[in-house]
Amino acid sequence: MSKIKFYSYLLNKEGQAIPGADITICLAETDDPAMIYLGETSNTPNTDDPQLITNQDGYFEF
Repeated sequence: MSKIKFYSYLLNKEGQAIPGADITICLAETDDPAMIYLGETSNTPNTDDPQLITNQDGYFEF
């Protein structure tokens, strides 16, 4: 199994960061949560809801 790292910033229409936003990643066209690994060496997926929360700069990664 291969892993891909994704990172981004969550911004509003004015380009300002949205801190503390709850993010849950779902499988395409479903409400089923995807298996998200929070660390590059992690073998255990995060099954909490939300899976991610943006930091003070609106940044998140998985």
